[in-house]
Amino acid sequence: MLATELAYYDANREELNRQYNRLFIVIHKEDVVASFPKIEMAFRWAYERYPLGDFLVKYCTPDDAAFSTLMASARYYAKPTPEENP
Repeated sequence: MLATELAYYDANREELNRQYNRLFIVIHKEDVVASFPKIEMAFRWAYERYPLGDFLVKYCTPDDAAFSTLMASARYYAKPTPEENP
């Protein structure tokens, strides 16, 4: 899960960081499909279009922040099921 998206980002990191400097990009398969100034906007947009685990949101910057990746559980971005939220 996300191996394709992470490999794409790693292979194209320098160009993506130049093109999308200080933006959050949404990567689906091997394409940047959108960019946003705020992470919340990127996640909301991607969540409305792709299944969870089928896209990567990455912050583009030429400094060290570009080398860290946030991996989060889908349950934090999806509506809780009735069993999870009695």
